[in-house]
Amino acid sequence: MAAEPAADTTWLKLCPDAVLRRADGAWVVTNPRTHTHVELDATAMKVVAEHGDGATVAEWAAALNGAQGFDRSAFDFTYGLWSDPSRFASRQGNAAAGADLVALLHRQWMLCANDGGDYKQFLAALDSILDRNHLGTFHQRTGQHLAVVLRLRDKWRWWHDSKFTPDGLQLKPGPYKWIQETFFDRYFAAEPVKGTRVLDFACGNGYYARKFAALGASVLGTDTDANLIRMAEANNRGDCRFTAPADPKASLDAIRAMEAASFDRVYMSDIVLLLDGDESETGALATMKALAHVLRPGGRLHMCEPNPIFWLGCRLGTAEAPMVVASEYRSPVYSVAPTLDRVMATMAKAGFALVEFRHPGGEAVPAEAAALRAFTRDFPTWDFLTFERRPV
Repeated sequence: MAAEPAADTTWLKLCPDAVLRRADGAWVVTNPRTHTHVELDATAMKVVAEHGDGATVAEWAAALNGAQGFDRSAFDFTYGLWSDPSRFASRQGNAAAGADLVALLHRQWMLCANDGGDYKQFLAALDSILDRNHLGTFHQRTGQHLAVVLRLRDKWRWWHDSKFTPDGLQLKPGPYKWIQETFFDRYFAAEPVKGTRVLDFACGNGYYARKFAALGASVLGTDTDANLIRMAEANNRGDCRFTAPADPKASLDAIRAMEAASFDRVYMSDIVLLLDGDESETGALATMKALAHVLRPGGRLHMCEPNPIFWLGCRLGTAEAPMVVASEYRSPVYSVAPTLDRVMATMAKAGFALVEFRHPGGEAVPAEAAALRAFTRDFPTWDFLTFERRPV
């Protein structure tokens, strides 16, 4: 994230979204809207207090000449994408002082122009993968990190391996295993799955398709990524079928071509957030209509989707008593999860009725991930919704 270099005579003030807090035994100024953090020593804190209402870049630099600050903003994928989107990390690089510290505070949006115009312009989607002048969505920023910083070519492999072991047979330690899988196992163990027909839509490597098959269901897994389908087929024990369209853009055509009312259940996870807002023939509404076509009347569609408030909220507080700052909801800039009212409207238009709504909890998160455990006990990272196909 970058602000335009400011001339010595440019006036900068403390950004209106900046929050001062104590973290890791240090003073940290955080912007919950941009998910950025800068550690400041006592001298820098005093300067911020004295100059927060506005001063020239030269005046800021002179006052911060004997101060120290550290960038504390970085992507941390220790436990996957879902562990902590706050991006608060250990010190990044060397200490900054004087003009370098002013630049750091401006670049991480602790300081902004006196009229706030530069900050307002920053809060927009990326123009390209190289765009450093806008905030972008969480997915855009993550994709940029993979392409520009990590320079990965096979991004599907990184996305897969951030959740699963490379062979796709196990989930790695993290929220997908501790929260999503734990809930799945408990929920469907109590459901009458045996003998039913299940469509695992966007099945990825077939992990959950195999779980349905182990419960006695007849399962078809479908995905647009041929790499993942090949992995699913390699891991298949003969109790599932998997398919990928030759043309990914024609994925819904393949669903529409299936026999009507041929499935009892449809399962999908972390998919709607990729489709919401897309009004095309492959968008959310078109997808749900296609799934309604293959689901029998009275059949059920289950979706596990990120919570639109708490997943990408900036997490503050302590490991024992966390809290979340939600900086957006109806008009998202950074968030990518649709609000529940938008999901409900889409599902109703497609012929579905909501019959169940649950918040998977973090009770299975181990003690070594104390902050995540405490957070997910109180705040849902996923919503689990069950819809019933209304009679045609």
